[in-house]
Amino acid sequence: MEIPVEPQEVLARFEAIGTAGELPEVIVRAFVDIWESPRSGPQMRALLRRALEDPERFGALVDFLSTAAVEPVSARLEGLSPQQARLRLTLVASHLLGTVVIRGLMGVEPPAGLDAERLVELLEPAIRADLALGAPPKDGHRARPEDDRGR
Repeated sequence: MEIPVEPQEVLARFEAIGTAGELPEVIVRAFVDIWESPRSGPQMRALLRRALEDPERFGALVDFLSTAAVEPVSARLEGLSPQQARLRLTLVASHLLGTVVIRGLMGVEPPAGLDAERLVELLEPAIRADLALGAPPKDGHRARPEDDRGR
């Protein structure tokens, strides 16, 4: 299966991150750029359609995402065990790929009609929360990393 994006292009974005606080926006911008680009977007959406129907292609897509995103980003999640980082990044992937399915494959409005910049603005806080990098909720309780065990 041919992926229309070079992992090195994605890795370069993650290597340029200065602080963990920049991570959510970098993830979302890289994702939106890849999936919305006229060069790679249609191919990525076609690839996702085929991957959802074919376990072998699905495995190749998972391998690509692991190499291009999960492994380099997990190193940026300070204070988390590798298992906790993988859990957080799996939540991020499910959130972002769910957006592609609803927006790009199914064409559900209003998400399908959003421009790329508005999509980034809406997704960044959600991805920040998935990574647990945001401010604590108003009640003062923040999930502790050990709260992730067994879930």
